[in-house]
Amino acid sequence: MALQRPVQRPTDSEKPKLNYSGKKKRHTRKHLAAVDQNKQVLVLTQAREGKLHDKKLHDQEKLIGNIPVEIPIEVDSGFQGIQHQYENICIPHKKPKGGELSEQQRLENRKLSQSRVICENAFAGVKRYGAVNQIYRNHKNDFDDKLMLTATGLWNLYLIAA
Repeated sequence: MALQRPVQRPTDSEKPKLNYSGKKKRHTRKHLAAVDQNKQVLVLTQAREGKLHDKKLHDQEKLIGNIPVEIPIEVDSGFQGIQHQYENICIPHKKPKGGELSEQQRLENRKLSQSRVICENAFAGVKRYGAVNQIYRNHKNDFDDKLMLTATGLWNLYLIAA
């Protein structure tokens, strides 16, 4: 559900700390997105700093709160703890400290991973748009969000809503 894009390293001495993602080892901006089974991006949040954790970003944006309970939501381990807030969350099992996962838990994790790969493939499709995949150097206000809306095919919906 989280999509990170590389951005140019800021020259100011304090700003690089905001966008540096330790996971990607580069300066990034992050979006949360919801994807359906047809690899269509349905919802996209505004760009936020790359170092922000997925769960914390969700808590600020409340992306899942608007989805009906009947629809199952599959998330990755970056959203650990969210299963206590909502009923319709599918999240991988964590290996217990000093132990192993049971065979049933491994099978459930594998099945979840196989269905979540559709989301990752949707993000790969968005990154085929060259401007998203390359280092973003534009400094116009809100242009990075408009770029992502265009790449995900949501720009027309944005114009209708505005």
